[in-house]
Amino acid sequence: MKAKLDILVIEDTQSHREGATEQLKEHNLVLAKNYLEGKKLIESKDYNVVLTDLMMPYGGRETMGPEGMKYIFD
Repeated sequence: MKAKLDILVIEDTQSHREGATEQLKEHNLVLAKNYLEGKKLIESKDYNVVLTDLMMPYGGRETMGPEGMKYIFD
């Protein structure tokens, strides 16, 4: 059996969150509905993987700004 990963999915579209839940069901999955919720979760726990929608309101490269992008690229 493979080790379970702690995965955070930051996604504002319900159907995409549902798809992630189905596709990643063998892992420890945490879902965030928006950038601010995701940011709080990232600050409170270490994740093996973070998957995010960069084009959601207050979540894209243009709207998130340097502070938000550091969580993705650092």
